[in-house]
Amino acid sequence: MRTPPPPRSRSAPTVLMILGSIFMLLAVIFSVGLYIWGRSGPSYGENWNDVVAAIFIVYAGVPFFVVGLILFVIGLVLRVRRKAA
Repeated sequence: MRTPPPPRSRSAPTVLMILGSIFMLLAVIFSVGLYIWGRSGPSYGENWNDVVAAIFIVYAGVPFFVVGLILFVIGLVLRVRRKAA
């Protein structure tokens, strides 16, 4: 005797889209905050705040934003497929 498969979750695309949006928003806030912090350093010589901020933006902010964008797009694709079916 076969049991029917469990019903698919209807909220999965929405959850993915919300998580992706939150990740992207946090990445932008983090990057802007670091940019402002980097600009607040001394105006003479090498501004190490700016260097550290740029490194963190590139190696933490951008990947975090890309992961959020991927989650958002996956959720959007799942939602469009479900509406079309």
